[in-house]
Amino acid sequence: MDNSKIVFDIIQNHKKLIHNIINNIDGINHINEDGFIKLMESLDNFMFISSLSLNELLSDKSSEKKNIVGSSHLICFEDGMESLIKLLKIGLRGQNYLLDIHIIKLSWVKTISLDEEITKTEIKFLNSNNCAGNIIIRDMSYITFFKNINVVSDSITSYEKEHKNFLGINPIFIFQGLSWSNIVLLFKINNMIINGGSISRRHKLSISEYRLGMFLYMLHYWDKSGFYNSYTDKSYTSPKIEDYYNDLLEYDNDNDIERPISKNPFVNQYFIINNTLDLLIKQKELEINISNIELEINAFKSQESIISTNIENIAWQLDSNKQKISYLKSKNVDNTKSKNKASIKGRIKNLKALIIELKSENEESLSKLSRLRNKHSKNLKLLENLKSELNLIKEKSDFYKSKFKVLEKNKIGNSYISNRREYHSISSYISNRREYHSISSYNSVESINKFNFNINSPVYIELQRIINNFPLDENTQFKIEEFLYNQGVILLNNRMNQNSDINYNKINPFVIEILKRSIDELSKLIDNYRFNVINIQNKTNIQDIVEYELLNNLSNDVIIEQLLGRLLRIISNHNLLNKNTNCTELAYDLGDSLLYSFYSQKYKKFNNSKEIGLQKFIDQNYSVLNDSITSAVKNVIGFRLLNFLEEVKLIHSELYIKNKDEKIHIYVGNNDVLENIGKSFGLLNISYKIPMIVPPKPYSKVNDNNVLGGYLLNDREYVSPLIIKNNELREQSDILEENIIYNTVNQLSSVGYKINIPVLDFILEKGLEYKLFTDPNFQHPLEIKQNKKLTLSEKKILDSFLSRKQLELNILGLATIFKNVPEFFIPVRIDNRGRIYCMVDYLNYQGIELSKALLLFSKGEIINKCDKQSIDYLKIFGGNCFGNGVDKKSYNDRINWVNENEENILNFRNGILIKEAESKLLFIAFCFEYANYHNSLFSSESSYISYFPIQLDATCNGYQHLSLLIGDEPLAGKLNLISGDQFSIPEDFYSFVGLKLNDYLNSNLSLTLNKKEEYLNSNKDLDTGEYKNYVKIIESCLRLIKLNKERSLVKTPIMVKPYNASLFTMIEYVKDNFIAVTKTSNNENNLFDSIRESLKTEDKIFFIYKNDSNVILTNYDFYTFVSTLEKVVYTEFPKLKQFNEYLTSVATICSLLNITITWSLPTGLNVNQYYVDTEAIRLKPFKYKKSTFNIKVKKNVINKSKQIRSLMPNLIHSLDASSLCLSVNMFYQEKIQQNKVFNFFGIHDCFAVTCNNVSRLIKIIKLVYIKIYTEDNYLRRFDQGVIDSIKLQDPENSFNNQTKEIKVNGHKYDYPDVSQVILGQIKACKINKAQNIIN
Repeated sequence: MDNSKIVFDIIQNHKKLIHNIINNIDGINHINEDGFIKLMESLDNFMFISSLSLNELLSDKSSEKKNIVGSSHLICFEDGMESLIKLLKIGLRGQNYLLDIHIIKLSWVKTISLDEEITKTEIKFLNSNNCAGNIIIRDMSYITFFKNINVVSDSITSYEKEHKNFLGINPIFIFQGLSWSNIVLLFKINNMIINGGSISRRHKLSISEYRLGMFLYMLHYWDKSGFYNSYTDKSYTSPKIEDYYNDLLEYDNDNDIERPISKNPFVNQYFIINNTLDLLIKQKELEINISNIELEINAFKSQESIISTNIENIAWQLDSNKQKISYLKSKNVDNTKSKNKASIKGRIKNLKALIIELKSENEESLSKLSRLRNKHSKNLKLLENLKSELNLIKEKSDFYKSKFKVLEKNKIGNSYISNRREYHSISSYISNRREYHSISSYNSVESINKFNFNINSPVYIELQRIINNFPLDENTQFKIEEFLYNQGVILLNNRMNQNSDINYNKINPFVIEILKRSIDELSKLIDNYRFNVINIQNKTNIQDIVEYELLNNLSNDVIIEQLLGRLLRIISNHNLLNKNTNCTELAYDLGDSLLYSFYSQKYKKFNNSKEIGLQKFIDQNYSVLNDSITSAVKNVIGFRLLNFLEEVKLIHSELYIKNKDEKIHIYVGNNDVLENIGKSFGLLNISYKIPMIVPPKPYSKVNDNNVLGGYLLNDREYVSPLIIKNNELREQSDILEENIIYNTVNQLSSVGYKINIPVLDFILEKGLEYKLFTDPNFQHPLEIKQNKKLTLSEKKILDSFLSRKQLELNILGLATIFKNVPEFFIPVRIDNRGRIYCMVDYLNYQGIELSKALLLFSKGEIINKCDKQSIDYLKIFGGNCFGNGVDKKSYNDRINWVNENEENILNFRNGILIKEAESKLLFIAFCFEYANYHNSLFSSESSYISYFPIQLDATCNGYQHLSLLIGDEPLAGKLNLISGDQFSIPEDFYSFVGLKLNDYLNSNLSLTLNKKEEYLNSNKDLDTGEYKNYVKIIESCLRLIKLNKERSLVKTPIMVKPYNASLFTMIEYVKDNFIAVTKTSNNENNLFDSIRESLKTEDKIFFIYKNDSNVILTNYDFYTFVSTLEKVVYTEFPKLKQFNEYLTSVATICSLLNITITWSLPTGLNVNQYYVDTEAIRLKPFKYKKSTFNIKVKKNVINKSKQIRSLMPNLIHSLDASSLCLSVNMFYQEKIQQNKVFNFFGIHDCFAVTCNNVSRLIKIIKLVYIKIYTEDNYLRRFDQGVIDSIKLQDPENSFNNQTKEIKVNGHKYDYPDVSQVILGQIKACKINKAQNIIN
C-alpha cells in the first residue's frame, strides 16, 4: 500500500475518535463494570504527545516546586500506539535522522491495573540513507513514572548528553488516557508545575515546542496553523473533562481515612491507588524487616554456641598452659644445667605471653557474647513492635483496596511490544530505603514471593542480545559459539567489534577501568616471557619447543583473552572446588586451549576452503609435535601464564583441604577483584556448551576420516571427537565398520526442544514458596562461619550447597534466555563404554530435576482423546512423580490415584499435592500437561497436541543386566523381567532386600548372643578383645533392628553394588540420610556428651537419622549395616557372587599377562579396557619461585586394582548403553518409515517419549533385551573374546581349551570356567510377558 494513503487513513479518524471518547467520559460514574473496562481500554487511544523542559525535571530540588515548560499536542488513533509507530517509521524513512528516538509512554490503563513494571521495547527503523536506528519505548503507569523520574535521564542518547548545544528531540512523552488538565494536575500533586510557554506566532519557539514540532514533523502531523491552534482546541480543554477536577479536597491520611479525596474520578482513583501502593510498600518493608529480625533471632543460638565453645576452648588452653608452666617450674631446680635453665625460662616466658593473649581473647569473646545477648533482647522487643505496626498497615491497605476499580492486567495488550522487559517493579520504589536485603527477587504486590530472575551477567546479557536480534540460523549459532568459546574477550575489548556484531561496549564499562592497568601489565609480562623463550639457545626439549611455537605465533590479545576467561571462571566459582578453580586442572585447560588456538590459527591460513577439518590438519602437519606433548608440558605453560594473573594482583592460590589425605591448590579471586567485578557481574561466566539454535553437525566416517559433529566450531577452533577421551586408558575404544553408533548419536542430537514456559513462570512465581530451588539471597550459616576453620564435613556440606545454588541459577538463566526460542537442540557424545552424554552443560535432560522439568519436545504429537492407553500412561507418570508409595502400586492403582485426585491436580496451585510430592518439579510439569489434556475434552476436536516427555525408568537396571547375563530367573523375577500385568503390584527389589536385612540382623544377633553366653560360661577374662567384639556386635545389631529400613535407605548402596562399589562408598551413601554430631558440629545443648554417655562409648562422631531423631548410630553400625546388605544379596542370589569372582579372576589374569580386556557390543563399539597406573610428581613451573604443584603422570604399567575394580561396572554400563542405542535406532527407523516425528531422549537407563509412544517403546526395550541376551548368550561371547586375546600372546601353546590352563612366559594360570556362572537362559516369551519391566 502507498505510504501516503496509510497516513491519510490514520489521520481521517483522528477528530471523530477524540469527540467519541470525551462524550463517553461524561458518564464515568454511572456505567457498569463492562462499560468501565471498555472505556478504560479506549482511553489509552486518547494521547497527548508532549515535550518537557529537562533541566528542571531532572533537577535535585526535592522540597521546592519545579517549574517545567511543556508543549503538547492531542492525537488519537483507533489502535493506539500501533498506528503512531507505523506513522513514525514511514516519516523517518524519508528523513536523514541519525539518532535513536526515546519515547516515555505513561498509561492510565496501566495505572488502574496496578501494573508497576517498566516495559522496554526496541523497534528498528531505517532512514533515507538506509542507516538503522531504534525507536525505544519505555511504557509505565503514571505512578511508576513519578516514583522513577530518573527514567527520563535514561531516555536521552549519549550524543545528546555529551553535546549540550545540540537540539535533539529526546525524550518525547506520550500521556495516555487523561485530559491535559488532569495531566497538569497530576504533575502539580507531585510538586511540578507545567507552564505552556508562549503560543504567540511572533515569538520564538521554546525548546520543548521545538522538540515537539520536530517529532510531529516526523509523524507527518506538522502543520504550522494546526500546531498553534491545538492550544485552543475545545477537544484539548473540554469542559466535560474540566468539571471533574474543579474541586480538589484536602486529605488527611492519618486521621480521616474514610473522607472522600476528590470529586474528580481520575484524580480520586490516582490518590487511592497511590496510597494503596504506598501502604503495600510499607507493608513489604515491614515484612522484610520482620523476616530479617527473625533470621537474626534464629541465628542467635548458633552464634551463641560458637562463641561459648570458643570461650570453653580458651579456658581449656589457659588451664593447660598454666599446668605446663607449673611443670616447667618444677623441673627448674638448682641442679639443672644452666643451658637447660635458660631453655625452660624461655619456654615459661612464651607460655606467659600466650596466656596474656588468651586472656585478652577471652575478654573479647565475653564482651562479644554480652553484646550478642543484648542485641537479641532488643530484637525480641523490636519484633513485637514491628508486628503490631504491620497489622495496622494491613487494616489501612485493605480499606483502600476496597475503594478502587482494578482493571485486570490481562485486559491490556499492545501488539508492538516484544516482551523485552527492564527489571523494574514495585521493589524499585523501596530499593534505596534498605541496606541489608535485595528486593529484586520480588516482582509484584499480588505475588510477594515471586522470584524475579534479574540477569545482570554481561555474558548472559550479550547472549540474550544475540539471540533476540539475529535470525535463528547457522550464522547466529556461529556468533554464539565464537562469543562463548572465549568469554575473556568481554573484559578486554572496549569497543564495538564490527566483525562479530558483538557489542562489547554495552557490557564492558563496569570493569574496563578496573582492568586497564592489569591488562597493560599482563601484556608486558607476556612480552618478557616471549623474549626469554625466543632467546633460549638449542631448543631441544619439548617444553621449550612448544612454548616457542605458542609465544611466537599467538598475539598478546589472544593470550590475555584466554587468561581473562579463566579469571571469570575463578571469580564465578569462588569458594568452590571444581575444574574452574583447581590449579592443576585450570592450568592444563589453559595450556590445551592455547595449543588449539595455535593449531586453529595455522589451519585458517592453510585451509580457507575447509576441505579438511582441524583434526585432519593437525594429523597431517603437526602429528610429531602433537604426539610429543605431554600433560606436564601443557600444565607448565598454563601455570606460568596463570602466575601472571597472580603477579598483577587479580588472583592468588590457596590450599584446599579436601580430606585428611588430599590437599589441593585452588585459585581464588583477590578481594578487590571480587568486590569490584564479582558483585557487578552476578552470573559471571557460562560454559560455551549451551543448547544450539540449529541442528548440530552430524558425526560420520568418510574414507577412514572421522568427520566431527556437534557444535559448529568443532573441528575448526577445537577438536571434540565422538568418543570422550579417558586419559586413564592406554587406548581408547574404537567403532567397528558395521555400527549404529553414528546414527544413534546423530538421531538423538536431531531432536528439538523448547522451554516449558508455564513451568518456568510457575517456578519463578512460586519457587521460593515451595522450595523448588535454593533462594539466591539465602546465606548458608557455614558461609558466615567460613572465616573460622570449617571441618571437612562442614566444607563438604557448604561446597554442595554453593555448587547446587550456582547450578540452579545457571539453569534458570539459560531457560530465561531460551524461553522465546521456538526450537533448540542438545548435541550428544559417547564415552568409551558407549554411554550417551549430553554435551550441553546445565540445561539438559540428563541434569537435575529442575532442568528436566523445564524441557518439552519442540515438535508436538497428536494424542487421540479416546486413546485410553496413552492417557493412562500420562496418569501413571503423574503417580510416579508424586511418589509417596503411589509409584510402587500397580498400574491400575496409579491411574485410580490420579482420577481420585483430579480436582487437586487441576487446581495444583492450591499447593495441597505439590507440598507432598516427592518429585515436585516433574509433578508440576505433569499437572500442566494434565490440564492441557483435560481442557481439550471441552473442545470439538478429537485430539490434542502434546510436547510433553513421559520418562520411563528401568527397574534396578544394573541388576536386570546381571540377571540376564547369568540367566538367574529368581533374581529376574524380583526385577520384573519375567512376569506381571497391569493389575499386579510391581516387585520392588530394594524393599525385598530391606525386609531380608532385618532377618539377617536378627540371625546375627542370636548367633552372637549365644557366643557371648558360651564365653561367659567359660569363665574367661572379660577384658579381652574377643568378648568386647561380641558386645559391640550385639549393641550394633540392636540399634540397627530399631532402624526403619526404608526403601530410600537401602536403595543407593544396593544400586551401586553391581558397579563394584566398595564398602566405604556404600557406607558414605547411607550416611547421607544422617546428621553427623561431633564435639564441634551440631552439638546443641551438649548433645555429643549426652550420646556418648548413653551409648557408653569413646567414639568421636555419632549419626542421627534424619527421619527419626531417636535412632543414633556409630561408625561401626554403618559397617554392620552395609556388610549385612552385601551378605543378603550374595546369599539370596549366590550366582551374583560367583559372577563377581569370575570377572575378578578374568581381570587379574589379563593384568598379569599385561593385555587389554576387549569386548564387542551389538552396537558396533569395540570396548578397550587397559588402565594405566599413574604417579604423582611435583611440578616446579618457575625458576624464581618455590611454588610446586602436584600433577599425575602416566606410567607405562598396568593399574591392576583399577582393572579388577572397573571390569564389572564397565561391562554393565556398556550393555546398558547398547540397550539404549538399539532402542533409539529401532524407534527412529519406525518413525521414519511412518513419516512421523522422532521425539526421544535417554538418560542411560531412563527413556522419554510422548505418552502415545510409551507402549511401543516398552515393546522395543523387551525386543532389545531378547536380542542381546537370548538369541546368543552374551556372556559366552564376552568370555570367548577374552580367551582370543590371551591366545594372541602365543597362538600355539598359550591356552588349553580342555583344562582352561594358561601358559605364558613360563607362568601358569587357571582361567575361570564361565559355564559355572551361567545358570541358563531366560526365555524370550517370559520377557515379552513382563508388564512392569519399565516403571
